[in-house]
Amino acid sequence: MGIVESAANARVALKPGARDTTNLRAVLLVGLVVIAHIFWGYIRTGGHSGLQYHDLDPEGAIRLHASHAVPKEGVLITTRKLASYTANRRDITFLGKYDPNKIQPDVVFERVRRIRGIMDGELLQNIRNESFGVVYYDTDYFVAQRNGPTGRNKDFLFMIDNAASILWLVNSSSEGGDNLYDPVVGLVRHWEGDGSRAPITVSYNARLNLPAGNYTAHILYRAEKPRRVVRDSWGQFGVFPLGRDEALAAAPIEKISGERGVYREQTLDFSNPAEGPVEFRVIGADAPLWLLSARFEARPLKTD
Repeated sequence: MGIVESAANARVALKPGARDTTNLRAVLLVGLVVIAHIFWGYIRTGGHSGLQYHDLDPEGAIRLHASHAVPKEGVLITTRKLASYTANRRDITFLGKYDPNKIQPDVVFERVRRIRGIMDGELLQNIRNESFGVVYYDTDYFVAQRNGPTGRNKDFLFMIDNAASILWLVNSSSEGGDNLYDPVVGLVRHWEGDGSRAPITVSYNARLNLPAGNYTAHILYRAEKPRRVVRDSWGQFGVFPLGRDEALAAAPIEKISGERGVYREQTLDFSNPAEGPVEFRVIGADAPLWLLSARFEARPLKTD
């Protein structure tokens, strides 16, 4: 409408005998608008239309949920990005400006993978000696409080100490399924349980380099009873040499339905004949699945 109105006003103001280029300018202006939309537009057919927000960002949902566990009182240490989720606090400082001679934190809110470097390793030690309690954690974020409840410390430390042997399946590749946010544990790999599309690889290419030896894979997941039985299978777990079709071990997913937020463990024993990368795979079938992790534990060699 603005272009049409501008063109009309220009034609009215045209001096007698002057050449009327209004239509040409209008066409050029429309052309520029169309080109700009094709390359940079945010509405349908625009170059950036894929950046429209249709759903809550899963990463933002995790941060928001974790931030609800941050105690309201005490000096909080966190990052600038996470600080935006903990607004309206009087005492807050950023990890980059932490000075142990000036600040004694009461609460820490950060990513799990950075735990060893926070406060030069002092925080992790404080969690071990229980002068700090872990009041919340998932696979991505944690909240620790000075003199807080320590009931979660043991499980949190187990996750930290075994990080090198744990595969988080949300980071794996997939031919079907997607990542969902579970408020109990964070992001998980999800399969909807559509047996008509099965068998389908819900998770693959999650790998670890293992020495030759005997191992047990501890798989944490949740399954629900199928809404419709097509394959008479809930799926399969398997361990493979990376990129190979022959399994080192494979087993059907046990037909045990779990309540929302309650994850169970299924184990899978296997032997790795030679040092090298092994890959964990999940095949989806009739049952809906929420897949969290696979942890590899060495088993002692049997002796006669």
